[in-house]
Amino acid sequence: MAIRSFAFTIVIALAGSCLAAQPYMTATYEDSAGGFVLCFTIHNPLSETVDGWIAYTPDASCATAPEGWYLYQTDRYISWRALDLEHHVQPGASLEGFSFLTAQQQPAVLLWGISSRKGYFGSVTPTPIPEPSGLLALGSGLAAVCLPWIRRRVRGRD
Repeated sequence: MAIRSFAFTIVIALAGSCLAAQPYMTATYEDSAGGFVLCFTIHNPLSETVDGWIAYTPDASCATAPEGWYLYQTDRYISWRALDLEHHVQPGASLEGFSFLTAQQQPAVLLWGISSRKGYFGSVTPTPIPEPSGLLALGSGLAAVCLPWIRRRVRGRD
């Protein structure tokens, strides 16, 4: 009986650790001469700071980092690291300003790793940044759909 309860406790502990919050990335991209510029944001829901991350990409160039972060680039990956605690991504915070240029036809899934006291790994699919003309068309379409409804509500009050 003691063995069963011990095994049950381990299963619950493992299930709880799998459901625990972990840091994650969001990414956007936009057209640029010679490829696409990918921009990343680290989100940290942990109770500890995040001090670095790595992107696995073979064709990156022109990488940038936020203030206080240093980058190292090889032909297979780019690594970003904050050496000072004041520049780490604090618990509950997000940090943007990471980017690089890629020559891919269209950005695909990107594998990443984030470091804190332990490592976290995942993938992100960059989403396009809408162009101003696309936003104008979307706004005009929404206005055209909503305008009759608004007029009916205003007439109903009179």
